[in-house]
Amino acid sequence: MRVIYLLIFSCVMGSTSYASPFYDEEELIEFSDQTTTNQESIRHNHSVEPAEKQKKLTACNLPDNVNIRQIKDDFESLSLVGVAKINHIPQALFINMKDRLIGFKVGDYIENAFIQIVDINLKQITYIDWANTQDCQSPDTVTIKL
Repeated sequence: MRVIYLLIFSCVMGSTSYASPFYDEEELIEFSDQTTTNQESIRHNHSVEPAEKQKKLTACNLPDNVNIRQIKDDFESLSLVGVAKINHIPQALFINMKDRLIGFKVGDYIENAFIQIVDINLKQITYIDWANTQDCQSPDTVTIKL
């Protein structure tokens, strides 16, 4: 008899609507409105942008032996402060606007700036600017002297 009451009770409880303990109905409606607004803004942002706002891409293929790095700052805003050998590996030390030290090694590829570090010595740092390279066989190199 208890089993029958349990089955009936579970059927009645199972037929009621599911309610989340963290969201009430008004919050769910607001959330769905925000989602619609976000989707509309995403569609709008994928429209044609002015040329200066478009992300520049490179057509050149990268070498296989690069170490891809992501930085939040623009590479042009970084200041070279020195070169250090850490574990017998030379590193170029840059500092950003927030005084955060960032180190790059030979073979590092800074993905958002399309820059590949190719040489670090005590007098200068040389890198390839893939974004401004016209010929992939002879890429444009830039040298920063200490």
